Amino acid sequence: MAQKLFNHLNNDEKIAVKHIYFYPGDDYAHQPTLSGGTLSIDRKYTLIEDELDLAMFPNLRKITFDCIIGFESINISKNEKLSKIMTNQVNTNFIDNNNFTLVIKEIQLSRIIFSYYEYMALGNGNFGSLKTSKSLREQAMIPYFLVEDRKLGQLETEVANLKQSLAQKDQTIAQKDRTIADLTRKAQQTPTLSQFEKLNNIALPCTDLDFNKLKQEIKRLKLKDFDPHFQKQKNTFEQLKTTAKDKAGDSLSAI
Repeated sequence: MAQKLFNHLNNDEKIAVKHIYFYPGDDYAHQPTLSGGTLSIDRKYTLIEDELDLAMFPNLRKITFDCIIGFESINISKNEKLSKIMTNQVNTNFIDNNNFTLVIKEIQLSRIIFSYYEYMALGNGNFGSLKTSKSLREQAMIPYFLVEDRKLGQLETEVANLKQSLAQKDQTIAQKDRTIADLTRKAQQTPTLSQFEKLNNIALPCTDLDFNKLKQEIKRLKLKDFDPHFQKQKNTFEQLKTTAKDKAGDSLSAI
């Protein structure tokens, strides 16, 4: 959303920017204006809780903060020519009024100089301010976040997501392995075509394999195997019935 501040600038104008100046402004919100290589940005346009990426200004050399900045962060990691950041504010006021963070490369910590006014005691109970310049690494007014650390965090997140994805794939593979093992077991328990053909040659020799005929023949052979048993049971039953009739006849004669 913060990048929309510069939609009115064309590519040539963005290339021409060498200095970005954040100023307090007045009661009206003024659109960022470019003049003589300086892009002036009204404070009211910084009241966005978002990151402002200045990568679109490849020739940017200096940034001046003369107002309270509302951005969550300002990314200067791709501004290779940037060498100076300054403010006309006293260090204590700047720290109290600003909460933004710079996103930078580690090499920029020594290359970019930060100039500000440091509040100090002058002696005899008098206080004043002295213009001071330090590298970004040495200063303690603007917090910064190394883009290398951000990339490392992104990589750690990607690794964690990759591990989770691999774990899910392992579960899927394990499930498929179980399915394959189950199908293999069932396949081993199911007669093959060759086994059916051998069975057909025994049950119905000299005939082509016909599963319906083979099924009927197997059923017939099973019944045939049981016929002697059934006949024996039938004979036993008939004998018992005859014996019972004979006994019943003797009992009636006695009466």
